[in-house]
Amino acid sequence: MADELDLPISDQELIATASQGGPAAQVAWETLINRHQPMVSNLARRFSPDDKARQEDLCQKVWMKVFKKVGQFDSKAKFSTWLYQVAKTTFLDEKKKRSWDDVEELPSEGLSSGSGGSPLESLDCMSEAWAAFNHKAPECFDILQLYWKVGYTWKEVGEQVGKSATAAKEHGNQCIRKFKPLALEMCGDV
Repeated sequence: MADELDLPISDQELIATASQGGPAAQVAWETLINRHQPMVSNLARRFSPDDKARQEDLCQKVWMKVFKKVGQFDSKAKFSTWLYQVAKTTFLDEKKKRSWDDVEELPSEGLSSGSGGSPLESLDCMSEAWAAFNHKAPECFDILQLYWKVGYTWKEVGEQVGKSATAAKEHGNQCIRKFKPLALEMCGDV
């Protein structure tokens, strides 16, 4: 159907088409949703792993916010990054409203201090290290966020950032090597 209406393929072009209204707008929204629903669903599963109905509810809330806030999207930015922030904010707001159980924000895999435990076992320390890493190495933040937090494969990460799966994995491993010393420095052995 998208081919019938000759819709553009970039997210930015789809958003522009969706904002104009009409039959092409509906197809543009459907295309955006189909393209990015796996990321939103993966996030919902991480925030509510045992409740499929809540996951679906969370996804609907995210897309409703996207529809309402799409005018705030900066077309020079990546839509997937903006969508991730909308989803994360939505889920955290819902968590606060419903007093959900704590959810680990980042895996500690691969960050062992060598003493058998992870230096990132403290959620406060992990959150501080992750925030510091966002400021220190923003070029790495999105890649690790997609891989660790969203649960994308390296191939999916590559598709999101315009790289091959191998290049995305290599970049991701370089980013992990950057993050590990920062986390160890900030958190030490716990």
